Amino acid sequence: MAHDRMTETNEYGNKTTGIDEYLYWGGLVRPSVLRQKDYSFLSIMEYQPFSVDIEQPFIERDFCAGWGIWNEHHYIKGGETGKDYLVVFWHPFLSSTQALVENTLGRKSVHAKNNEEIINYFASEVQRILQDLQGVTTARLLEYQEILDVLYFSLSLEENTPVMPEIPLYLDVLLSQDLSFRFEANDIFINDKRAFVVSILAPVDTKRIYKELASAYPGVAVTFRHVRRFMFFNEAQAKKNFHKYTSKWFPARSVIRKMATEDILGKYNGYLTDTFIFYLTEEQDEAFSKNFAWLLDELQASYIVERFNLKQVFWGACIGNYQANQFPPLVGLQTLPEIMTATVTQKEKEKENVLENAKKQLVQTTVDVEGIMADMQDEEAE
Repeated sequence: MAHDRMTETNEYGNKTTGIDEYLYWGGLVRPSVLRQKDYSFLSIMEYQPFSVDIEQPFIERDFCAGWGIWNEHHYIKGGETGKDYLVVFWHPFLSSTQALVENTLGRKSVHAKNNEEIINYFASEVQRILQDLQGVTTARLLEYQEILDVLYFSLSLEENTPVMPEIPLYLDVLLSQDLSFRFEANDIFINDKRAFVVSILAPVDTKRIYKELASAYPGVAVTFRHVRRFMFFNEAQAKKNFHKYTSKWFPARSVIRKMATEDILGKYNGYLTDTFIFYLTEEQDEAFSKNFAWLLDELQASYIVERFNLKQVFWGACIGNYQANQFPPLVGLQTLPEIMTATVTQKEKEKENVLENAKKQLVQTTVDVEGIMADMQDEEAE
């Protein structure tokens, strides 16, 4: 729960050399549970892409601040498809009395000073989420070396993961010690490859992007990572946050204000980041970056090729680094598959014949025109 130096993302700078200082990864405290250095926890599931109706109940939880997910799509050049992972994250918050954890789901009582109880609680929630996911697709919980494989790839975009030690601690050092990082004013180089980072600002056809990248559409086949991170707020937290930064929107135009804000909040609310990450050699850089931007333009995507905010975006996309790149606007979702590798469908509702309904609602009336005219004439005669 302590807010220590490691979590201060504004310290990321050009002279950073000890990358492990800025990674949150600590050690495995269960086969499938990673405890981070700030006492937060995460678990990773691998799953197959799926289809679900937007009205279908799916992972329905009262998520709140301190909970988050990373949806990871990892693709290695030459492969037909990538792999998809769902990372479940939880940072326990102490109650005002310091006795209980206040951000459990369903108001479950968990004692703050009982380490085993906290870990067991998180592991049980992960199992429940896994069961929900298995209800719509093939999914499994990763353990031990598999977790290290995903973490290492997310940082290096390489497969040669270090072997898990007998005591799986200090994973921040283990998974970064053989990587070369160089930070410049608006660039990051990992193993002498430039990090080309693109933020997606609105929903886009990711299946098309994956397909084109796998077919080397941009002119160069590359390994890449696509990550969507969602940090939750519950309903009360979302409304408070939302009203805080929209308080000055259209102050004298209440109708316009209502129109602009009424559809923003959803069933799940929080901060969403959507990021494609590539590491490009000098030979790949110009052609790939130009052609990938052309692809996004063709899809009419709203996006930013990150430069000024590159470090915030890069570290915010790193699994477990939940404090970096947390900024408004608030985003509302109706179902979590909207940010997963999934197809969200909606059953067609019967189209109403507006004209027929209007006719049915009409009340038949008759008007005695001649009688009205006669009455008017009598009034004039009087």
